[in-house]
Amino acid sequence: MRRRVVIDTNVLVSALLSPNGTSAVILGMIAEGSIDSIYCNAIMNEYSKVLSRPIFGFTRETIDEALDIFILRGIIVIPEKSLIRFRDENDRVFYDSAITGDAELITFNTKHFPKNNL
Repeated sequence: MRRRVVIDTNVLVSALLSPNGTSAVILGMIAEGSIDSIYCNAIMNEYSKVLSRPIFGFTRETIDEALDIFILRGIIVIPEKSLIRFRDENDRVFYDSAITGDAELITFNTKHFPKNNL
């Protein structure tokens, strides 16, 4: 089985802001199909909402192209809700999708997530 990942929103934003950075390399690997991205509808909604914030200045075309990578190359799951407590419940969907999809969670906010199981 190929490597499976769940991309936290902060990694996606970083990929679009820094096209030569590590996050962009990961996004490129998803786009070319060398790793599998796991996502769910709630994650896609979060991506769209955050990428649309005026502070980032992304065009609609850039946002749509980024989201299309996940839709065309990713694997959609319906995450099973874990019993783990989160400081920020908005992070749960990323963790639960990773667990459900047997994937690694890639995030810059490691302190927001449990250390085990990922």
